[in-house]
Amino acid sequence: MSDLLDIFKQKRGKYGLPEFSELDRHFDLVSIDNYDALLRSVRHRMTDKLDFFAKIIEGVLQPNESLSSLHEYKLLEDKKELYDTYRSMMGLIRNSHLLELDSTEEDDAEFIKDSFSRFSKMLPVLRRTLEELQGCWSKDALADDSPLYFG
Repeated sequence: MSDLLDIFKQKRGKYGLPEFSELDRHFDLVSIDNYDALLRSVRHRMTDKLDFFAKIIEGVLQPNESLSSLHEYKLLEDKKELYDTYRSMMGLIRNSHLLELDSTEEDDAEFIKDSFSRFSKMLPVLRRTLEELQGCWSKDALADDSPLYFG
């Protein structure tokens, strides 16, 4: 782990990256084992986490025929704010996909800085949404007699 921290510290000084502890708290950097392409590995971790949350949001905003998606969609309050967060996330994810074709360490560093800044701003919306989704399971989505199925 000390090698990881030493290498990250060098990269942080060179590129002005966020603190390791802050990135690690959200993106589990301590389990990275590829130090040769450290910033690419960090970008991958960040993209994985963004994709994880994007899939949750997508399932709620575009419910399939699963009962959980339909239930959560029906009871979710602020779909517009969540959609705006989803759009921002997808832009970051697609940027990372583009960098898979051709990126430099500088490109990965810029992605990390931009994505961390934007992800930090998304956190309150994600927290509110996840708390709302958790809470919706104590409510009855059929209480107003409207159908749960939209098809």
